[in-house]
Amino acid sequence: EGKWVYACNLKPGMLLDYSIGEYQKQEDALVIPLQSEDYTRVKRSQTLGHSRGVLTQEIVTPATMTSDLAYFLGCLFGNGCVSEHRHRVRFSHGRLDVLHRLQEKGKKLFGIPGNINDLGNGRFELSFASRQLFDWLHLNQLAKTEKSKDLDRIPVSLRRSSRVTLLSFFCGLIDTDGCVRKDGKLSIDSASSDFIHNLQQIGEAIGLCFSIYQNTKGENLQPQQKNMWGLSLSRMLSNADALDYLNEHSIKCQERPLLPSKRVFSFSPYKIESVNIGAVCDYSYDFAIEGIDDNDSWYWQGALKSHNTKSLLTNAAPGWHPPFGLRWVRRITFAKNDPVALACLDYGYSVIPGQSSKDENGNLLNDPFDDRAKEWLVEIPVQVSWIDLPGVEEIAIEKFSATAMFDFYIGVQQHWTTHNSSSTILLTEAEIEPLGKRIYEAIRDDEGYISSALLARFDAPFPRLPFERISQEEYEKMQEDVLRRRKSDNFSELMNGYVLASELPEIGPQDPACSGMVCELKSSSDTL
Repeated sequence: EGKWVYACNLKPGMLLDYSIGEYQKQEDALVIPLQSEDYTRVKRSQTLGHSRGVLTQEIVTPATMTSDLAYFLGCLFGNGCVSEHRHRVRFSHGRLDVLHRLQEKGKKLFGIPGNINDLGNGRFELSFASRQLFDWLHLNQLAKTEKSKDLDRIPVSLRRSSRVTLLSFFCGLIDTDGCVRKDGKLSIDSASSDFIHNLQQIGEAIGLCFSIYQNTKGENLQPQQKNMWGLSLSRMLSNADALDYLNEHSIKCQERPLLPSKRVFSFSPYKIESVNIGAVCDYSYDFAIEGIDDNDSWYWQGALKSHNTKSLLTNAAPGWHPPFGLRWVRRITFAKNDPVALACLDYGYSVIPGQSSKDENGNLLNDPFDDRAKEWLVEIPVQVSWIDLPGVEEIAIEKFSATAMFDFYIGVQQHWTTHNSSSTILLTEAEIEPLGKRIYEAIRDDEGYISSALLARFDAPFPRLPFERISQEEYEKMQEDVLRRRKSDNFSELMNGYVLASELPEIGPQDPACSGMVCELKSSSDTL
């Protein structure tokens, strides 16, 4: 009936409304440029103390992810490898036409010709021997550093790129690790279950529907018992334009085009047959608190994995919080030298060391570039959007009672939102009984359902709080300082100057519990 239903209310016979190909992004992710001066004789003399040896051939590198680069990477993750010996990027294949295309794309992308060698037994190898290419792939986390069975997900720069670029990556996978049969059936194989599942998720986001199968029979080149995973394309459910793209840009699909299915389901593949309660806990994949692990603080949107920390810059709220005042300083935690924090610094915002950054006497550090500082706080002056309303200055909104907060949240839940709202209520010891009575009344009278955290009101001053109330004079002074320090009004341009893969390893704060970017409970284990 087109209505949202809680998972606990699903019943056999219901039909799920599911749409393939909702990811329609057109922009590609930026990639980090290579510093060519690092490979000159002058730089070698500075870093090594001498300038002897053969200098590497200078290459060019793309500024953004492109469809050609995505195809190149698809072939690399499908049937390629990166070798430290002579810093080679190698592709092994039984078809020269695929290697010739890769050779052309490599020259177009990087300006260097690769060499094709005959390995015998109908196998050929394309090799790019380049220290600069080797370093650039690692710099952007694009190198295939794991064995095929240990692959996890496709690189983050690809996941942040356009639909066309992601389809090109699949074309590279198909031409190396894929098979297109005479009857039009397409499959892609991998030794990694995680990688196959990630490909399935991304494929559905860009219009390609796959089923997953496992093959443990027979033998292959793996040293252990055969254990292969694969994707099987469903032409019946895939988007027609996605199939057309594969037919146009994949060599194997050009030879055996993927034709639209002539059949339709006689039953709904999304009809619920039964509902079972799982006994094993799993990730909620929802908005969450900040975390150190890549799997505990994220949610899926199309093919992208998004963290909630930096979303605060766009005014996205991590739950409902009581007002801190008409004006306040918002301090957002970043790892030291985070590209977004560096861009904020150039934009005029002040940056200070985090609460965990202290000297040998336990005093807070003041210089964010001190070697002992491991985290940064970006300070942003903020005022409420309705600051110009008459009479606003006369109301101390930070002193709303706990019952007033509760009534406000319940009212919003009843009349505005259609999902369970998350909120925080601050209360003093004297408000415990009145609030408890009010909650009892709301339950008794069936007024609605909300999720609320009850926290003790903390009005005492504390250095470098995440939210600190300030006066109008302090706010105006901070705004003047921001404008005075600002190097550019274009935040995007400033970001481009610090283009770094945001999922590079970061050093998080060491302050207690969950007050920073790292969970101490997790970091106390032997391995992360």
